[in-house]
Amino acid sequence: MGAEKSCVPETPVSPPENGKLVLLIKDKPIGGEEVLEVNVTISKVMVHKALLGEEAPKGEVEASAVAQGEKEDTTWIVITEEPNQFDLIKLSSAQELFGEKELDEGIYSQIRLTVETGKIVVKEDGEERTYDLKLTGQSRLKIVRSFQIVAGETTELLLDFDAEKSVKKTGKGVYLLKPTITLVKETRKPMEE
Repeated sequence: MGAEKSCVPETPVSPPENGKLVLLIKDKPIGGEEVLEVNVTISKVMVHKALLGEEAPKGEVEASAVAQGEKEDTTWIVITEEPNQFDLIKLSSAQELFGEKELDEGIYSQIRLTVETGKIVVKEDGEERTYDLKLTGQSRLKIVRSFQIVAGETTELLLDFDAEKSVKKTGKGVYLLKPTITLVKETRKPMEE
């Protein structure tokens, strides 16, 4: 008789239930004046899980103001409430992480950001000068664009905070901030452990 083989039951491996969202931010170079820094703080980022049948555009989409009185319900997930300050000039040659979170698998239809006022540093008459950026319009912005979270994968969304379009100088020398943010790229890759 031959040797008996022991039978060890295999433990089934459960597939991952969640995927991961990574939000990155960048800026393209600013022209014109010698702007040394544009420091802006984003204090809250949320995403909206799409309801059955809800559709949102795909592709490059620019942020718009959140309507007064528009509320968030349980379909909104906070990615971060920690204020993050970014120097948009440094982001012209790099990108920076500003939020990540594991999310349930599914389609998400919107990103909301709260942008705080910031400061601008410019070179005028050979000297560095710092000015407050006065926020114009809404500080709460929304990007209505669908993206998918797939179990076991990381979805990276790259947002472009365009300093050149966002910062304007009035005839009285006051610097205004009207945030111009565009979702420019979505990529997916296997989730790292």
